[in-house]
Amino acid sequence: MTRFELFRKNLWLIVRRAPRDRRAAYAVLLMVGFLAWLAFEAFDFWYLGVWGSLCSLGLLAIGGGAAWLIGRSNARVYQGMIKLSTAPSPEPDPDYSVHRRAIAAAAFRKTVLVDRAAAEMLHRNGKVSAERAGLLRRRSLDIARAENRWDWFTQYERELLMSQEGSWDW
Repeated sequence: MTRFELFRKNLWLIVRRAPRDRRAAYAVLLMVGFLAWLAFEAFDFWYLGVWGSLCSLGLLAIGGGAAWLIGRSNARVYQGMIKLSTAPSPEPDPDYSVHRRAIAAAAFRKTVLVDRAAAEMLHRNGKVSAERAGLLRRRSLDIARAENRWDWFTQYERELLMSQEGSWDW
């Protein structure tokens, strides 16, 4: 396949995808704009000659530079604008540790309860030997009571953790 055949095939694919794909539509628009610009320059060269064509290219370069400078100066739009809203915005809490502690406590509670639920499932399925009975419950209780974490649990969760192994409902 030659380069021209590959170009023609890809061009046809881009044109077919243009109604559905924004990037393909942008590529088609760029190609049409470039071809229109080339046609204008050919007409400009035929009508005005070499110097007129060079002058129009110079004006185009000046306009492109001005557009680039305007775009660059307006890149940070919100820095120069006056805040028009008079509604008070809530001040963010500078100390997020309160929220982090609450989330960590909730995650810890759920982790201990899931661990105990896994132990209950093992007990129900007969996977816990007689000499190991009670060890899984004791481990969950030790983890829950370490470093004053027992206060984090609700009364219902405490009762679940303190109940005997195998007493949980399915």
